[in-house]
Amino acid sequence: MINVYKNKVFIILQVCIILSIKYVYSQTNYEKYIKNNLLLFDTIHNQYIDSLLGNKVFYVAGEWHNFEKENRNVELTLFKYLYYYKNVRVFIMEYALSCEYFINKYLETGDENILIRLGNNCPKNVLDISKELYKFYKTLNKYDKFKVKTIDEDISDLTIILFKELFPKEEPPIEIRKSIEKIKNSMNLNNDEFIAFIKTIQNDIKIHEDSYKKYLKNDFDFFIRNVEGAYLGCYLNKTKLKDSTVLKERELFMYKNMLSIIKEYPNCSFFGQFGGDHTTNTIQKDFAEFKYWNSLISMLNTNTDFPLKDKVLSMRITYYPFKLKRNDTVLEDNICIALSEYVKKSKIKLSDNILLFNVRGKDSPFMEYQKVHDFILVVK
Repeated sequence: MINVYKNKVFIILQVCIILSIKYVYSQTNYEKYIKNNLLLFDTIHNQYIDSLLGNKVFYVAGEWHNFEKENRNVELTLFKYLYYYKNVRVFIMEYALSCEYFINKYLETGDENILIRLGNNCPKNVLDISKELYKFYKTLNKYDKFKVKTIDEDISDLTIILFKELFPKEEPPIEIRKSIEKIKNSMNLNNDEFIAFIKTIQNDIKIHEDSYKKYLKNDFDFFIRNVEGAYLGCYLNKTKLKDSTVLKERELFMYKNMLSIIKEYPNCSFFGQFGGDHTTNTIQKDFAEFKYWNSLISMLNTNTDFPLKDKVLSMRITYYPFKLKRNDTVLEDNICIALSEYVKKSKIKLSDNILLFNVRGKDSPFMEYQKVHDFILVVK
């Protein structure tokens, strides 16, 4: 009996030793790989980074908005680098469609009154990024200006303000005149009232589509997308972002808007910084609260009807020191812990610097993570 007990203890000790050796070996492997694939990233040209980023057409960064601040430094640094060295000329934002019109007007004119109008009807971070982008925009010659495009749903009165801007000064066709006046006078509705109002407008458009097209001319498609975005936004607001069906509809809405932008700018490259849920490279199982999650970037990367299939590069933003905040992927947590330990051990001073980590290099122990993101950006 004693011998049996000793044998069991011996076997357990052996297993512990083997696991310890494996852990040390894996940590050594991690450290060696990280050392060779962690790079300082800023706006200074770097040919090696250029080769890593490749000739993609849509570069996107993702951060978890529920847990982390929206990092303006990362957003602007990435955009400026990609503008100068990857021909990016369109900045894609995860803001309401209606913001797009006013942001571009502000960039073109520098008129602070436009920001005042925005300020009462959109988040402060929209104003902040607009001001930072304007500083960059005004340094560029007229042939090298960039455009801002927004692709998300809306729930604010800014939609109605936008419609007023889009409506021509001349009288609308008589069959839609009452509807146009109703739109102009539909500010300050509560959520349920706005849903009912938008449904009325959608029904009227179905009946009098030709009249709306005649009246709005080139702005008709943008008008239609904003009507759809406002309706979707109200439903998201009503369900408090918990209805998975509606959330998937939001993802599809953003995807359709990206298709429209690609058609509008067929020879440009793009950059965007979104919430991390929108930026996973492939379909994810058991991702956050979803059993099956097909993100915006997953659709762009895999759908055959998208003109940039396999030309999208996704980067995940993580903060040092890393703290476990989600359970979306255990592998992601392991990578971020390894990166955090390496930065601490190597006494790397981050300050405002950005570190670019390539998960898909030669002999990468993290290659599986490419199904989620191509790179991880480490910031303080």
